[in-house]
Amino acid sequence: MHKIEYDIDGEGLRGYECELDTWMGVLSEHDYETIAENISLWHAQRNLAYDSFPCDMELIIDGESVGTFSIELRPVPEFTAKRVKND
Repeated sequence: MHKIEYDIDGEGLRGYECELDTWMGVLSEHDYETIAENISLWHAQRNLAYDSFPCDMELIIDGESVGTFSIELRPVPEFTAKRVKND
């Protein structure tokens, strides 16, 4: 396992462990959900609008910076429906 850490816009490191050890692997669909969830949470905690993207994310694998990436997050339309009245 490899230690994956990332810093979004200089706000401090977040991390997790992963079997992948290249930046392309980490940013692939395999780990997309982990990173996207944390970026969404970071974004929501600061009450930022989606138009404040892109943000910068430094990616660190096993203690070594592999670069800074511009991250763009697009909202996914979701809805639920519940019948409130039978017609």
